Amino acid sequence: MHGKAAPSAPLSSPTYAPFFIAGSKTVKEKARKLKYLAGIVKMEYLYFLGNTSLTLRTIEYLRANQQLPLQFITVIHQIDGWVVKIKMNQYLSPGQHGDFRAFMNELGIPYEPDIRVRMALWGLETGQSPLSVMRRYQVAVVSHGQPNKEEIEAFRKQFVKGLGYCPETLG
Repeated sequence: MHGKAAPSAPLSSPTYAPFFIAGSKTVKEKARKLKYLAGIVKMEYLYFLGNTSLTLRTIEYLRANQQLPLQFITVIHQIDGWVVKIKMNQYLSPGQHGDFRAFMNELGIPYEPDIRVRMALWGLETGQSPLSVMRRYQVAVVSHGQPNKEEIEAFRKQFVKGLGYCPETLG
């Protein structure tokens, strides 16, 4: 892989938030810690998936769960798999967050991209066109915006046609 798996969560992460806040002695200290945690808890999910089928399952899940406040999904193809960034436009409930993370952890691994992919993701989020991002950062942006399995299937079909065979990551 071009990036690496994300490190385990620090003690102040949302996973340990109840313990982190419970150790506070004053209301003011609790408020300060909650404000700190609010900065940590970004409703963004960045995963590395091994093949097209897993990527399509992610798309289908998002389309089937309309109650999730999806802002956008970005799908980037790499030689060894797929990078999927999902951003929500508001915080999920703890239950929704846990369920969504569990689903994504079944399909792939949390991902820490290299600088090139990080900059491409940033460029897309700041409104640059997928085409200009692909040219500038030399990445294959397959989809950006609302979940669209047709774009992913069309990419797979065109890529396989060009190669003359179907590599494992496009299966």
